[in-house]
Order: sequence, then C-alpha cells, then structure tokens
Amino acid sequence: MLHSTLTPPSARSTGRSLGALALIAGILLPCASLVGCASLHQSADPRDVRRGPLPTRVALPQALAFPEPRPRAVRAQPVGTVGVTVVGSYSSIYEFALVPPDAVELDADVAQVAALVRYGIGARTDVELELGVAFASSGFLDSIVDGYHDLFGFPDGDRGSRESDQYALRLGSGGTTAWEMEEDELLPLDLPIRFTHILQRPDGGALGVALRFGVELPTGDAAAGAGSDGRDYDFGVLLERSAGRWTWTGGIDHVAIDTPGSYRAAGITPSDLLLGTVGAEYRWDDHSSLLAGLRYRSPFSDDFSIKEADRPIVDLSFGVARDVGRGRWFAAFHEDVLADSGPDVVLTFGFAIGM
Repeated sequence: MLHSTLTPPSARSTGRSLGALALIAGILLPCASLVGCASLHQSADPRDVRRGPLPTRVALPQALAFPEPRPRAVRAQPVGTVGVTVVGSYSSIYEFALVPPDAVELDADVAQVAALVRYGIGARTDVELELGVAFASSGFLDSIVDGYHDLFGFPDGDRGSRESDQYALRLGSGGTTAWEMEEDELLPLDLPIRFTHILQRPDGGALGVALRFGVELPTGDAAAGAGSDGRDYDFGVLLERSAGRWTWTGGIDHVAIDTPGSYRAAGITPSDLLLGTVGAEYRWDDHSSLLAGLRYRSPFSDDFSIKEADRPIVDLSFGVARDVGRGRWFAAFHEDVLADSGPDVVLTFGFAIGM
C-alpha cells in the first residue's frame, strides 16, 4: 500500500526538471521582453545613460525587520524634483535546523514590495524614503527550486529532508521564540529615511564618491515579525566609475541594530550589519543595459551555534534594464553563492521614473 502512494523516482525527477525549466523560462522571458526584439542588435556607440545598479536587497526574511541600504548610483536627485522606484522581489528559502538550544526554521516563499521615493534637497544632496510591505506563505517554488538545483548541480542546503511547500519562519533559543513572521498576511515594514551627499561626481571618467546616512523608524508590525520596534542607523560610502559603455559601482555600509525585546528574551543579539556591494553595467544599445551585482551580507547573529543563522550571505544577481518613455523597467535573477544561510532563489522586478 505504501508504494501506491509514492511517485516513482524517475517520474519525480522528470517533474522536478520540468519545473526547473519552467522557472528558467519564467526568468528569461520577462528579461527578453524588457530588452525587446529591436535591441537584439547591439549598438556600436550607445548613449551614455546609466541605468544601474540594481536596487535590490538580500531577501532574508528575519532581516526585513532591519534596514539594509540598497545599491544606488553616485548621482543626486535634481533639486526640487521627485523620483520613484517601485521594486518587488519573490524569494524561496529553506534553512531548517533544530539543534538544542537553537532553532532555525526558515521554510517559506516571501514577497516584498518597496517604493523608494527620492527628493532633491541640494545640488549634491537628496533624501530617500523606503515604504515597504512583505507577504510570506508556504508558496509553490519548493519543487521547482529543487529541480533547478538538481539540473545545474548547485548546492541545495538539504532541501529534500523536509516535505515541499510547508511554512515555517521562526528563530528561537532555549525554548523562547526570538522572531517569527505571520503567514498569509500583508505586513508593513519599518520606514528607512536616508540622506545621500555626493562628494565627487563620476564625470569624465572620474571616480564618483558619495556618503549616505540613514535612520529606520519603527513603523512596522514587530509582533508579526515585520518590524524591529526600535531605531536602527546606517552609514555608508558609495563609489562609481565609467569607461566607454561600462560602469562599475560599489559600496560599503554599516548598520547599527537596536536589539528587539523578543530577541533579548531569547538571549540572542542580531549582529550589526556589514554590507559590501559591487556592480557592473554594460550599455547594450541606446535603450538597454545588462546588469550584474555581487552583494556580501555579514552573518545575522553570532549567538547561534548552527550554520543556518551564523554564516555570511553572498548574493549574485544578473539582470536587464530598459528605458520605456520617461521611465525604466528592470528585472533580475539572484542565486546564493553560499548555501548555508541565504535565500535559494530570488526574482526581482521593478520600474523607476524620474530617477
């Protein structure tokens, strides 16, 4: 009787491979539509319009309650004008370990949407607000991601040890829950406010340099796992340089975390965050660019004894951006270089206008 309820290994493997191919098609088709058929021909001397870097963040569910400055260009919003970028991501994560006294239960699909509203307050200075929401569920990507990892031989973080499409987002220690996120609820996030000042514009091949400073206000729902219930601060340096049709960007940011009460009760302290980012843009034609990024995120906490929560994250992204009228569409696919503690697959889509 048991055998009648199980899918034969060959059929299961075929289904996972087909799911992986569907995922790849789902990534490539939107990217192809952004570039457009007319842009398959590469321009010899495209316009010097800089469309990167990708304004993404590491889609770590428990980290959504804390600030994470996004990559940006070393260009200030023109004085008195408003620019808006709406960026959404959909990710699948599986990091599950119960090793007393620690518990790391991260098994979900997580969607996050943010509106980045930027206003120019000086010739070299702007201010930016990030209004965000998150939604977590058991999702549908588990089997597809398993097949994707099998197809390309990528590490899978032991995803096969747990039944597909389950839900668990919780961190705990000693029987006390430090953090958990509600399922199937649209949750507002905390509100970051950042000021960026350009020290050196990246004109004429010069190295552009900017400083930024931010504070995150506790507007999110801390009880539902989407807010930190405290004020967090960040400070960073941004770099940018162009040569021909190439532009390279980089940045280093430090985030000072205000430990929430639930973490203190569990004897866990989220570590101050160190972020390092490098990006590359290749202008394909007058309206399109190819984008890539590599992002390092320091470990979430040093108080866990298991790798699912105390290892760094390295996120690799590939994307495209295309001008449409006064705005710009972009899309990207992310893969975790390390399989210890980060999301397995992340898809990002967005639209920017006036920036």
